[in-house]
Amino acid sequence: MVDAAFQQVAYRYREIQSMYPLWLMDRAYSAWIYGADPLVFLRADEYLSDLRRRYQSEPDLFGQLIRQRLLDNPIG
Repeated sequence: MVDAAFQQVAYRYREIQSMYPLWLMDRAYSAWIYGADPLVFLRADEYLSDLRRRYQSEPDLFGQLIRQRLLDNPIG
């Protein structure tokens, strides 16, 4: 299921849609106004490849993140 999710995300960011430049601009602007790197969405393939490699070396990666960020989070 995780491999299928990786593939779906990869297709989503590689697909050239109608008004694709405006979509990219909106994604960059949405990150930029909140102080994040506006080029994150332009580098989606790079980040997705890194995440996939990390998942392959740590199969319980997502389980750990869910536990750490959601279940055991003292703030939330």
